Amino acid sequence: MAELDFDNMNMGSLFPEVDVGETLQNVTHFLSVVLPKMVRISGQSMSDLKSPSYDGMPKSQPSGNATDSRIVRRLYAEEVVKRTIQAIKHCDKDCQ
Repeated sequence: MAELDFDNMNMGSLFPEVDVGETLQNVTHFLSVVLPKMVRISGQSMSDLKSPSYDGMPKSQPSGNATDSRIVRRLYAEEVVKRTIQAIKHCDKDCQ
């Protein structure tokens, strides 16, 4: 592996330019659409995760496990909310 020559390195090659407008649009979408959705999903009641009921009638079973999918979805949403709070706490007061 070749060593990096920091004396002759352009900082633009390490850190590409940030498109401020697109970043602002992405952050606005995340905070106004994605985050509220994740908060709602993470707040689901565990009683919503119930076992399937059997009525004795033959039918095809869906592939996969819906209960597992709901649990994974909720855990993912909780992690998104937690990480967002951490990221905001690491911002300076003006950015918060």
